[in-house]
Amino acid sequence: MPKKNEKKSESNDKAPVAVEQKKTADIKVKTAAHIGRWVLIGVVVLIVVGLATEGVGMYRFYFDDPVTRWITIHLPYPVAGVGNHMLRYSDYKDSERALTQYFKTDRNLDLTTDENRESLQDLRKSILDRMIEDRVVRDLAIQNDVVVTDADVQKELDTIKQQIPTDQALGDALKQLYGWTQDQFVDRVVRPQAQLTKLQNLYSNDDRFTGDARKKAEDVLAKVKEPNADFSALAKQYSEDLGSASAGGDLGTVTSGVFVPEFENAARALEVGQISDIVKTPFGFHIIKLIAKDDKSFHAQHILIKTDFDGWLKEQKKNVKIWIPLHDFAWDRDKAAVTVVDVDRDGILDAKDSDIDNDGFSNDAEDKAGSDPRNHTSVPQADSGNSTTDSGADSTVPANTATTNTAAQ
Repeated sequence: MPKKNEKKSESNDKAPVAVEQKKTADIKVKTAAHIGRWVLIGVVVLIVVGLATEGVGMYRFYFDDPVTRWITIHLPYPVAGVGNHMLRYSDYKDSERALTQYFKTDRNLDLTTDENRESLQDLRKSILDRMIEDRVVRDLAIQNDVVVTDADVQKELDTIKQQIPTDQALGDALKQLYGWTQDQFVDRVVRPQAQLTKLQNLYSNDDRFTGDARKKAEDVLAKVKEPNADFSALAKQYSEDLGSASAGGDLGTVTSGVFVPEFENAARALEVGQISDIVKTPFGFHIIKLIAKDDKSFHAQHILIKTDFDGWLKEQKKNVKIWIPLHDFAWDRDKAAVTVVDVDRDGILDAKDSDIDNDGFSNDAEDKAGSDPRNHTSVPQADSGNSTTDSGADSTVPANTATTNTAAQ
């Protein structure tokens, strides 16, 4: 009997110890969990602060170091919002690096120096304008069932290749001038241009968009067909081709292949002195009078009533909600364009008009790099195969902000 009592006593003594040990273990577990939570919170805070710091560095100071590049490739930092779509900062910086390389390689112009800071700012504005327009054009193409096929892209690429002897030469030129492969060039330049071309063709051939211009052309044609009508005087009064209107619509003598086929075929079908009915081209509605022709050339006058695709596209951009987080830029809805923003001494944000043409380049930059290829001629010239960069440079390959001349399509 005593031995049983001793065992009970030992068992009773161990019970409080076990309870105490369990409590101690529970406290350690809770403490570890508590510490783990705070460590996790600390790590999250550090990540958030780091990403926020990167954001400030990118949007205000345009960071472009390897760490920033890695982050922006793997995280979708926005450079602009266009409707429900976000344009990526990494794509924007890739374009900036490519064009900066082009200017340095082909023009011996280093845009990263203090001396060329304003030109670099204008280049950045140009890239933003182009990225935003490409996104708007893509959405308009979807809304209007415009589909860009591989054949459309190849057609645009073939136009560029007319100046390049081989695919190898094109690849070498792209690598040297922009640091791009041909596939990157197609994705970033050729395909968006093909989409713009097809949307413009839809616009030009759809009376939903061009009905008013056609009515105006019909009214002018009626005046031209009146007895004793003076074609030159009417051209001066009504033609919207600023290059020839002041000369009574006189286009001079041109060789075959200079104008787009629709225009040339209609002109050549006329007899000398004869006036055409309305002739439609991608540039608008023409009334043509033939002055002379032979087997190799012809001389004509014309009256042009434009179909204003650029004006229509501008109105579409005005209707899209667009925001830009970059410190130096804002979206000007009235102008449907990116504008440069300054902070004055009182800290008030002011939008200023920089010396920028349609392509976003400053006049100073154009003096250094060439003329503006976005200024479309209204004379329906045929495709010469000459492509230009957005700076107007006579490069063999257009840069990513470039468009081929619509007068050559």
